[in-house]
Amino acid sequence: MTDSEVSLLLHCAAWRGLLQAQVQVELSERFNRQTDPAVDHHIEEVWTKRVSKEPWLFNGSKFRLHSFCLSSSSVSHEPPARQRMEKSCITHSLHDAAQSSLDRGSRAVNQVESADSVSALSPASSMFSNNADDPEPLLTLRLGLTCYKDYLGTNWSCRVAELRQRGEAEFGDALALLAQPLGVGGVLCTADGQVVLIRRSQKVAEAGGLLDIPGGAPRAEGGV
Repeated sequence: MTDSEVSLLLHCAAWRGLLQAQVQVELSERFNRQTDPAVDHHIEEVWTKRVSKEPWLFNGSKFRLHSFCLSSSSVSHEPPARQRMEKSCITHSLHDAAQSSLDRGSRAVNQVESADSVSALSPASSMFSNNADDPEPLLTLRLGLTCYKDYLGTNWSCRVAELRQRGEAEFGDALALLAQPLGVGGVLCTADGQVVLIRRSQKVAEAGGLLDIPGGAPRAEGGV
């Protein structure tokens, strides 16, 4: 672990987890990082210094996790807390997300695609059949696009506290100027009750040589 504290954004134990068909994605440029000339210049400076010292680093596109929404659903395993909610959709901003958990074992990132606002359905929509028995989406992830270079120049920058303060003051969102790349990871348990861990390479931008769970970061070039 690279953080002594983490924040739990959503716990799905009450649903016994969510099926792939119960999760969808809204992909839009509205969820991209807010740009600023001074911040962009700082990102370039950080990247140039890092690459000069660690030439194995390379850039590549990532998805930016902006927020998520829990919607009313016909799912029969809604926890009591959901049943008491007065609104059908509660938006949870990611202001207290643990920064290192966003990009486990990520390798890289490049161009942020410029496009009109697009609503992209979850993998369930393209990979599952249109069977009437499929459960309705319950969780919507709101994603933009970002890149690994922006991640190192914002979330991992020595100026991250300043960027958070500026984001809060200028946009009402402490994470508005941060890359916030989406990361994935899993706890792999073996049949004999062991947990599988990996040791991170020394040739990575963060947490080199430390123990970690298997994971990484989706590449935006591959689609949602």
